[in-house]
Amino acid sequence: SGLVFALLFSHSVFAEVFIPSKEYVGYYDYEGVYTVGGNVKNQNDFALIPTISITVIDGENTFTKTITHVTIPPRTDIPFKIKFSEITGDNPVLLEPRLKFTKTEKEPIAITIIYDKTLIKHDDGHVTGRIINNGNQTIFNPKILAIANGHEKMLDVVHNIEYIDKIDPGEIIEFSMYPDPSITDDIFYYSCFAPVDSTVIPISTKKNGGD
Repeated sequence: SGLVFALLFSHSVFAEVFIPSKEYVGYYDYEGVYTVGGNVKNQNDFALIPTISITVIDGENTFTKTITHVTIPPRTDIPFKIKFSEITGDNPVLLEPRLKFTKTEKEPIAITIIYDKTLIKHDDGHVTGRIINNGNQTIFNPKILAIANGHEKMLDVVHNIEYIDKIDPGEIIEFSMYPDPSITDDIFYYSCFAPVDSTVIPISTKKNGGD
């Protein structure tokens, strides 16, 4: 019975880390590059580092890319985006994502989005807003990610266009985000704003079983 309990427990923990199907999309961007965006939800009470494997079938070829995402604090969502320049077909098939994760100890990043009248979605689809460092340490090279949504589905994952070298304790910095031009007209609202303090690193690429 101990073994059964362990299996059930590990499965239930894994179920608390997932990419909702409504927040997982593949599309050709403005430059014609096949792009996959998604949102990883961590509903556990511990921080974790997810490894995400994305597979796309393009005609007779299968492409898989695996990324190790940034650390996701407890009960937090952080979007991701990955591009497949190898894909050229008219109807690529995006398979369900595969997720693994390792538990980690990490304090949530002390940057928060200021949700007030300065957070504006403009008529051309881009967003401007402000972030503040609520902690007592300087944070270097932060990025802000968000999901651009249509009326009923996610359209894209966007990030701030300005390089932010650092943000000191108590400092407020303005940011702006521009969606891919191919979906600008369809944007209804933005969600899941997520400040992160490091970049996403691709660790391997596979094509038809080879690296």
